[in-house]
Amino acid sequence: MKTSVVQKIETYFVITVITVLIWLYAESKNATKDQTTINVQFVAPSGQELMIDPAEPTPVLVTFSSATSKVAEVKKLGSIKLLVPEDTSEPVVLRERLAESPLGELAVIIETDPPTIRVRAEPFETRMLPIKVLPGDIQLRELATADPTDAAVKVPASLAPQLDGIKLEAHLADAIDDLTKFDDNRPHTISVRLDLPEPFQDKPVRIEPAAVSVTFTVSRLTKTTSVPLVPIYVRLPVIESNNYEVIPENDQRVLPEDLELSGPPELIEKINNKEILITAELRLDAVELDSGITSKELWINKPPGVAIDSEIPRLNFTIRKSENGSSP
Repeated sequence: MKTSVVQKIETYFVITVITVLIWLYAESKNATKDQTTINVQFVAPSGQELMIDPAEPTPVLVTFSSATSKVAEVKKLGSIKLLVPEDTSEPVVLRERLAESPLGELAVIIETDPPTIRVRAEPFETRMLPIKVLPGDIQLRELATADPTDAAVKVPASLAPQLDGIKLEAHLADAIDDLTKFDDNRPHTISVRLDLPEPFQDKPVRIEPAAVSVTFTVSRLTKTTSVPLVPIYVRLPVIESNNYEVIPENDQRVLPEDLELSGPPELIEKINNKEILITAELRLDAVELDSGITSKELWINKPPGVAIDSEIPRLNFTIRKSENGSSP
């Protein structure tokens, strides 16, 4: 009786194994041919830092054959990382390398597009380079300084000799969006990005630190002057000039105080030399004349680019209708 039970168990086991083998064989014969795009990226071995070209993943169209049940799994891979080859003198045959990857465990790779890719890899070399601050169009009182004064530049070993005598550049003007935020004649410190000169900007380099602290002092970009005895003129609409008379209080015909101006040195010099005359005007329109206002801020005639640093005065006056003119 015992022998009979054992025989039955053995028979069931053999039948189960045969059934599984038959299923696996049938599944292998039920292969599907399909395509998928795999982003292939070459990476350095662990512990190594290499300049690798191409640095970004390369889309590769893979034609493969796999069991129907594995197709979805293949298409989920999306991207695969491959170690850079030890010998980069020959192009990499993608079908062979991908067959050694997780993709090869799921499918038979029939072909790839592109079929090959050329990979270049070389170690980085570090050079310490001095930093030069370039002010651009900013007028400085004295030379700007960078802290630290030099930085490390990592470049592929083949490019390292080209860095001899090169300085890193900190472009101050590019880091400032509004110069008026910085007071004149006192030091300011901001962070400025470091760059290599233009011939190197498209090279695979790394700068550490990427930015430095730059201290600079903006020089005074303007001159100032005081204009005494600025004359006051009354300007009325032409059509109203015969209808109204404007009488300044105390018969005031000049500003009571000197007018403080600032601006480009060349304009201030012309103002001082009386080549440019500064005048004040009381400008009244028809509505103001008819309403009989008695005070208004004066308009200062000055060239563009010149600023008024003192308070713009008001003029008190009386408006009188002319007896000889007709009112509107």
